[in-house]
Amino acid sequence: MKPNVSLNVPVIVSCKGGCLKGKVQCEDMKQIEVYFEVLEEHLKHTIKPNPAIPDEDGNYSADIIPNHGMTECITIRAFIFWKGKRIVSHPGCTILACSSKNKDDD
Repeated sequence: MKPNVSLNVPVIVSCKGGCLKGKVQCEDMKQIEVYFEVLEEHLKHTIKPNPAIPDEDGNYSADIIPNHGMTECITIRAFIFWKGKRIVSHPGCTILACSSKNKDDD
């Protein structure tokens, strides 16, 4: 079975944050870590944890934590290393909509 990584990204992320979810399909799930690549380099620290650890069924999740004043689109890909190769998901785009001063304002 060829390994596969899926990624689901929310359309909009408010100041309260959002959640990335996905699934890894691989013959051996031991020691698999899912890394997140943010194509907009200056926003790469908005995803935590990075890497994420899938459960025994291959499901994983991570949080998108925007800073106040962020109002831009980001493009995210998830990937794993398997037998020395990088297996990458399709990219997902989300809009960071955190222009308010308080996290409760949106």
